[in-house]
Amino acid sequence: ASALMWNDFVQAIEDSAKELDSDSYHVVHYAELCAQPEAVLRRICEFLGEEFRDEIITHHETESTKEWAGAPVHAKTARPINSDFVDMYKTRIGENDRCVLEGIIGETLRELKFPVEGSPAYLPAPQVRQLLENDTISNTKAIQYKKWHESQRKERYRNGVWKDSDRESKLLGFF
Repeated sequence: ASALMWNDFVQAIEDSAKELDSDSYHVVHYAELCAQPEAVLRRICEFLGEEFRDEIITHHETESTKEWAGAPVHAKTARPINSDFVDMYKTRIGENDRCVLEGIIGETLRELKFPVEGSPAYLPAPQVRQLLENDTISNTKAIQYKKWHESQRKERYRNGVWKDSDRESKLLGFF
């Protein structure tokens, strides 16, 4: 499910970028951000016309991050930016699963100049959709996380962090 969502998001970004002037968007690669956080964050600030402040690099020391990190699913946000999770798929999942993932998102990976290792496994569309359904509908941890995330959105709404008029579309059901 995450691979399919990633692919859809990246394709949407790529499609949108084609319609924009090059100075209207700024590409940030996760691996580069993790390897050189200060340099990348300075470039982002420059692009946005914002002043770089040390707090941007020491985000993990703020009270809001400490509070956010209190939820087990977000605990690692209380750490400095690092490369611990870059390329973690190479050691965390087996070769067969990597081949399946590359079969699903390999074309996009190649377009973005990411290395595609091994031979991507061809998966028929019905099998890809079955994987998606199994991961998003019957995965209890995913269901629990979605419910928790929804409760957080509702709380931010009640606290005035966002309001309905902030959204251009009402089609996306936030709750």
